[in-house]
Amino acid sequence: PARAAAAAPVETAALEREDHPVLRLADRVDRRGIVVLIAVLAVGIVIPLAARRSPTEIPMPVPFALPLPLATPAPVEPGHLEIAFQHPLRSGTLRVYVDDAQVLEEALSGKVTKKILSVRLRKGSVKEVLDVTPGEHVIRVEVDGTGWDGSRRIRGMFKSGETRRLEATLDGLIKKDLTLVWGS
Repeated sequence: PARAAAAAPVETAALEREDHPVLRLADRVDRRGIVVLIAVLAVGIVIPLAARRSPTEIPMPVPFALPLPLATPAPVEPGHLEIAFQHPLRSGTLRVYVDDAQVLEEALSGKVTKKILSVRLRKGSVKEVLDVTPGEHVIRVEVDGTGWDGSRRIRGMFKSGETRRLEATLDGLIKKDLTLVWGS
């Protein structure tokens, strides 16, 4: 009888364990097995999440290099000012200034092209090409001649490597006038 009383609780405990599936799993797997199972589940969740993230670029290490010497800037090619001057003077002097710095002084002479009674009509010309730094400049043309003295100014923009033509004309029979026009 004493044995029967002791055996009864064991059977009851066994019946209770069979009713719960968690208890049945715990009976078959020890504590280390549960930890391994949780780790496998965690890895199964983390790896797919990490695969969905956009790949980030890993910066490549830059190999050590000595600093390069500073490059000297390439020289800027100048712009060009082509002066075409027409005049009716016997003699004189043409001076050209760029921003009040004299860049040209040329002697003038004109040849007789027509004689009308005692009046002699003359024509002369000067054509020169000058280098000018790129940018905006004020060009002054000054003429000192027999029968006329004066000057005119004109503003112009010069680009590197490009030529601008300035047509300067001194004309008029009685009243002479100097005109400056940018040509094509």
